[in-house]
Parts: sequence; C-alpha cells; structure tokens
Amino acid sequence: MSEEGEMILRMLKDGKISVEQADALIAALKEDVVEADPQGARAPLRPQAPLRPQAPVHPGGERRAEWRDLVTELSAAIPREALRELARTRVTWGPSFSHMLEELWGLVEGHAETVAEEPMTAGDTFVLLNARGDVRALASVDDRLHVRAHKRVWAGTGDEAARLAEKLPIELHRSGATVELEVPQFPGRRVRVDLELAIPLGVATKLELARGDVRGSALRGDVTIQVARGDVQIREHQGSFELDVAKGTVRVRDVTGDVKVGVKHGDVGVAKVTGKVEVSTAHGDIAVEECANLALSSIHGDVSVSRASGEILVDGRHGQIDLGAIRAHTIKVHTKHGDVAVAVEELEDNGSVTAGTVRGNVELVLPEHAHASIDAAVRSGRITCLPPLLEQSTDRFSLRGLLNGAGGRIVIRTTSGDIDIRTRA
Repeated sequence: MSEEGEMILRMLKDGKISVEQADALIAALKEDVVEADPQGARAPLRPQAPLRPQAPVHPGGERRAEWRDLVTELSAAIPREALRELARTRVTWGPSFSHMLEELWGLVEGHAETVAEEPMTAGDTFVLLNARGDVRALASVDDRLHVRAHKRVWAGTGDEAARLAEKLPIELHRSGATVELEVPQFPGRRVRVDLELAIPLGVATKLELARGDVRGSALRGDVTIQVARGDVQIREHQGSFELDVAKGTVRVRDVTGDVKVGVKHGDVGVAKVTGKVEVSTAHGDIAVEECANLALSSIHGDVSVSRASGEILVDGRHGQIDLGAIRAHTIKVHTKHGDVAVAVEELEDNGSVTAGTVRGNVELVLPEHAHASIDAAVRSGRITCLPPLLEQSTDRFSLRGLLNGAGGRIVIRTTSGDIDIRTRA
C-alpha cells in the first residue's frame, strides 16, 4: 500500500478522520484520477515512490495507477453497509484531495478568541451546536449569558490559518425565549472551537456536540446534553439533568434533581443525587453511590451500587451486579450472565427483594434482625442459608421459610449457579 493509503487508513483507525471524511477522500481521489485521465481505468498498474503530504503532486502517469490502488484499498477498508449509507447521503466536498489531505493533517494552526454576551432570564433556553471542541460551563454572576470562544483553524500557512480563525464568527441569535449559538465550519478545513460559558440562574441549557468534552459546575437550571464522542463531568448542579453519549465516560456528582443518562460505549459514575437516577449503557460499567430510586440497565458491563435507598431496579445482560449497604423498600435485580451480590443494611417489614441470574451465583446478606419470608430456587446448583429458617421447607433445588418471622418478601432464582443467604449484625 502507498504512503497515502497507510496514512489515511491510520487516521481513520485512530479516529482523526470520520468515515464520512474518508469517503470524501475516496470521492476526491476518483475525481482527480478521472479528470487527469478519463481512460485511466484501462492503464496498467505500476508501483511508484510514495507521495509526501507536505508537497502534494498533481496525479499523472504512473501516479494515477498508484492512486487507483489506493482507492481500491481504502474502499475495501470501509464496511459495505457504511459505503451504501454514505452513497445515499453523500455530502459534496469542494476541495481537491491534496488540499483536503493537507487540512485534515493539520500542518499549520491558527488561533483567535471571541467573546459574546446576551441578557437572559429564568425560563429562557440556551442552545449550543458545536462540531468539535470542549465546553466548560458554570453559573453566571449576573443575568447575562457570557461566551468566550477559543478558535483554532488549520490551513496551509500560518497567516492563512490566523486569518481564518479570526474570521470565524461566534454569534448569539435570539428567537423568543431561546438563544442559540451554532458554531460555523469552513468546508473542507479542520476547525475546533473550545467554549467557556457562564449561564444565568434558571436558564435551561441544551448542548449538542459532535466531538468534545463537557465540564459543568454549579449550574442552576435544567440541562440536556448530546455528545457523539467525548467525556462529560457535572458537579453541584440544581435542576434536572439528561445526557446522551455515543462514546465517552460520564461522571455526575452532587445533583439536586432527576438524572437520566444513556451511554453506548463508556463507563458511568453517579454520586449524591437527590432525585431519581436512570442510567443505561450498552458497553460500559455503572457505579452509583449515595442515591435514591434507581433504574439501571447494562448490556455489557458491571453494575455496582452502594448506600442507596428507595426503589432500586437493576437489569443486566453480561456482567456482575454488586449492591452494598442498601436501605431500600424495593430491590429488583436480574442479569443473564454474571453473579449477583446484594447486601441489605435495612429491610422494611413490607419491603421486597427479588434477585436472579441465568448463569451465575446469587449472594444475599441481610441484617440479623430482619423479618422476611424467603423463597429460593435453583435448577443446577446448591442453596445455603445461615441461620436456619423458621417453618422451613427444603429439597435439593428449593428453600422456603421465615427469617425471624413474617415481614418483607425475598425471592431468589438462578438457573445455573449457587445461592448463599446469610445474616450479619
């Protein structure tokens, strides 16, 4: 493979360019080849010295054959499903392949800074749309939205990059009670805009980022965030918080309000939330601490909960589930492949614990003074319970009875695994 091919495939693999940009490079390659030699498809393929990105050479002669090889190799590296989707929704790119490659590579970087502000009151909504860049948000000290934009643009020369960075507009647009900031892009050029925001109290915030990290602190208003790729950290927030991340880690702490988090690829940590907590992950671990009323789900990943109360619902597919120091009225825990461990610190007389797994062990630890009826069953495994139950009935695959008398209800199931029930002071 040529140097260009290795470079583009490496950038695609490392996430420096998207599949869409790789597809655009393919299209630009094809256009350059056809423009230079419409009959090139019939020319023999011959090797040639690699083309250096720092000194692009217009295709011609043997170079056209090499570029045709590159097109074939790069096309083969992108899944056919992605190519079909890109062909259906293709965006037309103006710059030539050599120009695009230079800008994606980022040879020269230009900087500029812009500030903007807008008066806002409680009940207004601020909307941010940014393709690439980090966001830092905190509470404003007055009744105005303050924006500071750190702009970075890459171009062929330092002067051109600085001129483009200075030219990139950062403008706030108001429509009724909504103020919007959409960070523009220069077609075919790499642009990054990092933003510092000061948001007035009571203003709802909606952030949509393609790629970038978000840090929020001491905000006072409902917040909704969508991130395609980036990490999110929120602290000391008052108001509801809703987050959707395609790839990245999430940390939420000290929130007064409900929290709802959805992550496809990445870990989630939540601590000290006074409202309801809903978290779902496709690939990633979930850790929750000092919260109440949980609804957690994970397809591939472990779930750990400590010092939680209220209603706790945990649904897993592949991973361990560990609940410790729980003071809950209702506990429902289930996974398909993995062990389940539940340590209850306090069980109400009318409370309930339901725990199960298809393949894995279940361990339940109850306080010594707890009153509960216990119903445990396995298909392949053993059941142990200390101390012995009152009114106990047992056989090889099931155990039923009362722990210290009637009270809460406990149901435990596993298809293939052991069940261990015990008490502690």
